[in-house]
Amino acid sequence: MAVVIASSHCHSTMPSNEPLRTPSRAQAQGATVASSGVLSETQESIVVQYNPTAQDDTVDETFFTQHLTGCPQEVIEKAMKLKDVRPNLNTIMRAKGKEQELYGPIADLLTAISGQVFESLPTNLKARVPSSKPIVFLDHHTSRPTHFPIDSPDDKPDIIGAFAIDHGFEDDSRGITKGIPYHRVETIVEAKAIYGKDGKAQAARYAYRVQQARPDRPGFYCLSVKPQHFQVVYSSPCGLEVSEHTSWEEVDKLCAYIYSLYVPPAGHFLYDRTITWKESRHNELGAPTWTVKAGGKVYKGAELIFLGNPWRRRTMIFRAPVPGHTPAIIKEYYHSSDRRYKEDKLLQHAHAEGSMPGLVRSVWGDAVKYDRDHELAFTDGKTTKTKRRLVLVDMGYKLECAKSINDLLMTAYDVLEVHRTLVRERSILHRDMSLFNILMYPKWSSWPEVQALGHYKDHPALIDEVLAGKSTDPDKRMARCLLIDLDNGAMIDDGDPDVTQDELGFRTGTPMYIARAVAAGEVVSEAYTSKYKRMPLLSGKALELYLATHGEDRYNRYNDNESTFHGGIPPDAGYVDDNFDQELGEVADTLPFYHRWEYDAESVYWTLFSVLIRVLPEDAEFSPGAQQNLAQQWTRLASHTISDTPNSDSRPPILQITKMSHICPLFAKSMHDVALMLLKMSAQVAPSYALMPQLPPHDDHLHEAMQRLILDYLVTHLDNPIPLTGELRETGQPTQQVAAVDNYRPPEEKKSTVTSSKRRRAEEESAQAQTSSTGSQRESQNRPSVQLRRSDRLLSKNEPLAMAPPPLPALFAAPPDQDGPAEADEAPAPKRRR
Repeated sequence: MAVVIASSHCHSTMPSNEPLRTPSRAQAQGATVASSGVLSETQESIVVQYNPTAQDDTVDETFFTQHLTGCPQEVIEKAMKLKDVRPNLNTIMRAKGKEQELYGPIADLLTAISGQVFESLPTNLKARVPSSKPIVFLDHHTSRPTHFPIDSPDDKPDIIGAFAIDHGFEDDSRGITKGIPYHRVETIVEAKAIYGKDGKAQAARYAYRVQQARPDRPGFYCLSVKPQHFQVVYSSPCGLEVSEHTSWEEVDKLCAYIYSLYVPPAGHFLYDRTITWKESRHNELGAPTWTVKAGGKVYKGAELIFLGNPWRRRTMIFRAPVPGHTPAIIKEYYHSSDRRYKEDKLLQHAHAEGSMPGLVRSVWGDAVKYDRDHELAFTDGKTTKTKRRLVLVDMGYKLECAKSINDLLMTAYDVLEVHRTLVRERSILHRDMSLFNILMYPKWSSWPEVQALGHYKDHPALIDEVLAGKSTDPDKRMARCLLIDLDNGAMIDDGDPDVTQDELGFRTGTPMYIARAVAAGEVVSEAYTSKYKRMPLLSGKALELYLATHGEDRYNRYNDNESTFHGGIPPDAGYVDDNFDQELGEVADTLPFYHRWEYDAESVYWTLFSVLIRVLPEDAEFSPGAQQNLAQQWTRLASHTISDTPNSDSRPPILQITKMSHICPLFAKSMHDVALMLLKMSAQVAPSYALMPQLPPHDDHLHEAMQRLILDYLVTHLDNPIPLTGELRETGQPTQQVAAVDNYRPPEEKKSTVTSSKRRRAEEESAQAQTSSTGSQRESQNRPSVQLRRSDRLLSKNEPLAMAPPPLPALFAAPPDQDGPAEADEAPAPKRRR
């Protein structure tokens, strides 16, 4: 077999002392998907429609009065008398050649004005500036800013504005500045030649990256210039605001841009002063750590491990060491006023009667304030976005790190139990069940704040208890899963039926894993969705264990009689076959869409399927065509987007596989019983239960069906857990959609490698396959071929871990090598837009 292996920190012999990663991936960013493609940070990524600037030619005619602070006239007059101002203005306006000719004059011009502005600031305003020196503008066009939190975008801003330092910044051999770190960038200037395109889009892209690298900068100004004119851009969680093209003769407006870097107008916060960066004493201009204030505590040495979209919710996540405890995971985001529920409040409610097994816990959460009485908030005139911060403490691994198939399925069983209990007992519907939000091998925190919660007493038995045939004391009940990220959560019983119904009518989730009906914003009604299956029945040892822990009442409650399916009555079987699809569609059109419990269970199915087809068993043997089958099914998963186009979901063919001969080639031969279980599960997930004239009486019916199938498999295969290597099969398609979201992992990550014997065996097989390729091309294509990738890159001992940034909107799209993982989306149903 041809084997390709990349790096990872998942492995098959996970030692007890290996550090775990922790929650929480903040997925939803309130965007509307506007184009097809893979929802990931690849060039095929979705187009995000953001407000208020959505088109390249959109400008704000009131920009200079609404988004800048006017520079005092006496300061302007003093600036114009400086020797570097008028000559450089003239040089800029007369430039006819390449844009590189502009860099020096522009940098000198802006530096001169900046120095005059800073010198003229009164003491009270100067005290608010985070430096004792002015901002200087430096030609930086030949090199990238350094120390982006994840990887390094290939961005080379023409001119960078940064606070001056005593010994100055480093120059390259041509005298051009290099090596300014992202955390020291205060503004950026993009210059274009007289006949070139405007630099506004590129300047905005740089602003996007800087704000990802600087969680302390909620607002950011940048400048686009040409010999004819300039434009000022303001970037904030509300999106972009852009000025009109402005003549260089209007020096007062240019000075207003500089002045606003020191004294921004009301509501235009440039700094969040509850976060500060710190460089090593031995490495000025080196990679920073962050000091974050939260809940009256100060967390030092924090590392950025997740970067959200600065123009949407702007989710940022830090990992901060806490002596004697698991690290603190500090999550912050901008909460929109048109969103009813706050994650920290939902977590407080979930654990109000004791710690809910399997659900991440928080020790603090609240709005961030810029002073004692005012919250840090931005408004675009329609909605207000308020910064919120919460501190999470539990940890876990992503599902791709499973040590065995049984471990993976036990985690799936428990997350279904945790989810249905969370909805039934605490009225919280998650609405974003996905690979990013379901973790395994949890490590529960010993922080005093969470220990004081006690234990929730009424949670049903979890998988370890079921397999043991005996319920344990609630105080000792431990889930195999860690469910995180209630960003998109909603209360289904909030005292106001109209509000609840309206909230559940919005489409929320991560496109690869979102339920079909939620993606469509309507009840699905294709013919295959009317092939209902009865609730699976257990027998033998599986039934014995179920009854011993869950009881006969629960078992019988979900069982069907001769006329029901999941307790419901299907549509009239008397439909005319030729018109069946049409008649089902007409019925579906009369039904309101809302987010049902079973839709989250379906998301668990898509998550489980996406992992099972990619994990690699030890000593795996594949059938011919396995790689092609994997690539085909992966494409169906990864290409799915949330769309208003009818019947645009790419995933239903997966649910319509009905033959073992069609599904087995996806898997290693040792996993064919897993394939059979998935085949049965697909038949339970595929139907559209919302179409039933008499609905299933229990909202968690699909949870029950999936759990019974998992339990039946586990009982049969307790002695054959199918150990996994920690490697992932290569899909042949973009993998960022499911790239590891290592939101919380302690910094002392240890490297994991494939054992040398396995690597030698893989290399030998690869060499043998190559030397024996003397047959026809068809024979070569039919030869079994498996490509592998490790689920992550290796990390050195103290290397910070984080995600690549989410996608830029199409207007500011990044090159292919600057892509990163996906974010969940919230989009209203087609007829009910926010």
